[in-house]
Amino acid sequence: MRKLTILAAAMATATLSAPALAADDAGHWQVKLLATGVLPDGKITKTRTDLIGLPVLILPATVTLKYHFDAGPIRPYVGAGPALFMIFGEKPGATARTLGAAKMHMSEELGIALQGGVDIPVNSSGMGVSFDAKKYFISTTLHVKSAAGAEVLTTKHKLDPWVISGGVYLRF
Repeated sequence: MRKLTILAAAMATATLSAPALAADDAGHWQVKLLATGVLPDGKITKTRTDLIGLPVLILPATVTLKYHFDAGPIRPYVGAGPALFMIFGEKPGATARTLGAAKMHMSEELGIALQGGVDIPVNSSGMGVSFDAKKYFISTTLHVKSAAGAEVLTTKHKLDPWVISGGVYLRF
């Protein structure tokens, strides 16, 4: 069930974000299809066993304002904006429940994202390739509660991932 939830959430995220529309200075439209990788900037490099039940999905909802530099047909850009990290699927695992944890919740937090990228045309029909990098600055707080509702553990987590994307676009 956990893998099905992750797969469904990933597909929903891809469906909602796959064609991103943006207007350029001339009033033309651009449709992008990007593959994205999330590169955590934390201390944990590998999890072999998860008996405490780490979250299964983090969705960074981000809105950025971009400035495109005038570099001829190649369009480098920089941007910045707010980001809301929505965290789904937090449940204490078997070990955490044995230690008295009945519920856990990671707070949804507002942070910022800095962005840089470039759009490079490959033909005169409006097709091109796009590369984009975002650095997020955001933290979350983990709240663990007992069956009686008492908070038994509170920890602060600095997330700050890099999100790297690349793909194709069509300008029309």
